[in-house]
Amino acid sequence: MKGIIIVCLVLFCFSCKPSVLIAQEKESETMQNKKPKFSEKDMYQISPNTIHIIGQIKTIEDKSVELCKNKYNHLALIKVVDIVGSGSGIINMLNKDDQLQMEFMMGFSEVKNNGKIMFEGIKEGELFNGIVVEKLCKDTRKTIYIISDYKKQ
Repeated sequence: MKGIIIVCLVLFCFSCKPSVLIAQEKESETMQNKKPKFSEKDMYQISPNTIHIIGQIKTIEDKSVELCKNKYNHLALIKVVDIVGSGSGIINMLNKDDQLQMEFMMGFSEVKNNGKIMFEGIKEGELFNGIVVEKLCKDTRKTIYIISDYKKQ
């Protein structure tokens, strides 16, 4: 009879898990079930060589300007207020508070307002969300930024 009781005690002792092992199992389960949290910026893919910005139009050029041996007709001085996101392959990244001349890809019709030339739908001082495409010059030391699409804020 003593033998049966000893065997039962031995089986009982080895069948129970120590509390340390139970805690480790729970910790590993919670670590495996964690899912990555994506922000709104991560929800859409950005094309290569493009930067999504929030910009402010400082001045609009009223004449064509030659940059990188090309003439551009729709240039504006843009202040980068914020960088929303960027695609891969950017050589010269824009920074917050940069002020650069950028070409508006869409040909805007000119409107004269009190002798001042403005592009239709765009005014100096306005904020906009824009998609900027980086285009390297032939000597690759300079970069032209072209606003391919924009929307007022």
